[in-house]
Amino acid sequence: MGSIAGQTSGTKKMVSMRLNLKLVDAVKKLLKAKDRTEAVERALQEVAEKERFRRYIEKTSGRFALKGLP
Repeated sequence: MGSIAGQTSGTKKMVSMRLNLKLVDAVKKLLKAKDRTEAVERALQEVAEKERFRRYIEKTSGRFALKGLP
């Protein structure tokens, strides 16, 4: 999409998907999102950020002392 996690700018297109609406609505409620689109976008951003962080930690494992993390 060309946007960086945490930023809301970028190209948006209408897409059609089959989604579990109970899950989308649960995420919407948990994230206090204003609508389903925001809930899905924020959930995707969270997953992308978490995966980038996991890969960074894996790549740099043992080279840094991270205080306060197990």
